[in-house]
Amino acid sequence: MTNKLFEDDQDDEKRKRCVEEWRKRRGDSMTKVIEDMLEEHRRIAFFEELDKGYKALNSDSAALAEEAEEDRLWDSTLIDGLEDE
Repeated sequence: MTNKLFEDDQDDEKRKRCVEEWRKRRGDSMTKVIEDMLEEHRRIAFFEELDKGYKALNSDSAALAEEAEEDRLWDSTLIDGLEDE
């Protein structure tokens, strides 16, 4: 059975060696190593997009003021009813 990840690519041997090196170092299967690499890539992409969103927010003064007002309103709910308990 062939692994589709490594087919038809000029860098396939380089990728195989990289994954095999990680597999040996960690003592995991190649599948587990690849799953973990993909999960790490997903996390990195998530935080890159999050960072872009915050940069966009911070560059828009009206949106930033709206966000600050919303935060202020939500912060006032933190103590709602707590003095009665």
